[in-house]
Amino acid sequence: GAVLRQLVENVRNKTLFITHYPQVATDLERMFPTLVGNMHMGFTEETRVDGSREVTFLYRLEPGLVTESFGIECARLAGLPESVLQVAGSKAVHMKRLIEDRLKRTK
Repeated sequence: GAVLRQLVENVRNKTLFITHYPQVATDLERMFPTLVGNMHMGFTEETRVDGSREVTFLYRLEPGLVTESFGIECARLAGLPESVLQVAGSKAVHMKRLIEDRLKRTK
């Protein structure tokens, strides 16, 4: 937190990239509403019959946060084998459940 505050208040960075920590981004915007705005690269998303997602990246900056990762979809676009993507997808679901369970226990 202290480093980010220094970057916002004193260094006045024009851009900060925060991935996988949406709460940090939300807190920063709340603390500095006139200096910080959360943005993301736009996309459209379609769920296939088999449950996989087809994501189209729009290369357009849009307001707000995205609370999910598109790592598997990026890997698909890069040509990784579907068998690898299926294993990664099941691991991601498992990790998400572990994190959600941990958050429930700490509340």
